[in-house]
Formats: sequence, C-alpha cells, structure tokens
Amino acid sequence: GATRWTTPLGTWALAADGSQAFGQSVQENKLQVAIANGVCAADQIIDAKIKVVAFKGQSNSYMAALFGRALSPTTHYLLALGSDGKLALRKRINSTSTGATAIGSAVTTVIAAGQWYDVHFEIIGTSLKGCIGAVCVTGTDSSIASGAVGVGTVNTSARFDDVRLTTP
Repeated sequence: GATRWTTPLGTWALAADGSQAFGQSVQENKLQVAIANGVCAADQIIDAKIKVVAFKGQSNSYMAALFGRALSPTTHYLLALGSDGKLALRKRINSTSTGATAIGSAVTTVIAAGQWYDVHFEIIGTSLKGCIGAVCVTGTDSSIASGAVGVGTVNTSARFDDVRLTTP
C-alpha cells in the first residue's frame, strides 16, 4: 500500500491498473520521488514492474526510475528508463539537479509508453547492474554505502507495481 512510502516530491496516488499500482502523475521538470519507509540495506536486489504512462518529451533526463541506497531525494543511486530510449545507471550526491551523474555507459533499448516492464536493479558492494529483461547496464561506484529503495520520475508520468527488495 501507499502507506509504506514517504513521498517528499511529486503527486502520488494508487491507480487501478491490473492491480493497485503506485502512480506519479505530474509531468514537471523536477525530480518526483517516493522512498520506502523503514528500509535500510547495503546490498540490494530490487525488482519492480514499471509502466511509463507518458513522457513529456525526449531528453536523457526525462525518465521513470528505480532508486537504490536512497538516503534522501538528493542522495541515491537510480536506474533510469529514459525517454531517449536508454537504460542508464546514475547517482545524485547532495544534488537537486534533474540530471544525475552517469555510472558506466547507458544502453539503448525500447521503452514504450503504456507497456509494463519487469525491471531488475542490483547494488552489491560497489557493483551496480540494472536490467529490463535481457538488456542490462552495469557500472561501479562507491559513493553510497547503504540506504532505502525508491521509485520516481522526471518529466514523466509512470506507474510502479510489485516493488520488492531482497538482500543477498
């Protein structure tokens, strides 16, 4: 349920979409994020279903994302499903920018509005790996040791469902 999330940024609501999905509907050029309550883990394997309802346009900063080791809306790792058709690993460290620092190289994939995707995000030690199906992006970073899990968007309305964290 939505009560398990702290929603410091964005307009979040449950939406009937097959099941009760967690939706963020505001298409604004700023980070909209919800962070899971009472979660703190170092090594994280995060699985979720993500559906982009609409991108506001095409830009590498317009995205729906899973967040890992999230300490706050300004410090976290994220796996971005971009409106530019790229899957990318990024981080923010005390940053309010809508852009975020790249980790590794983004990979091109198809991210179509209106379709659910199974998304997988692993952060183990300093290794990060994010996948949509068989398409994966990898990188290495040691900036953030542990944190919570989150979901969010920039200039995108999206829905998130079945967000699961397992600790390896």
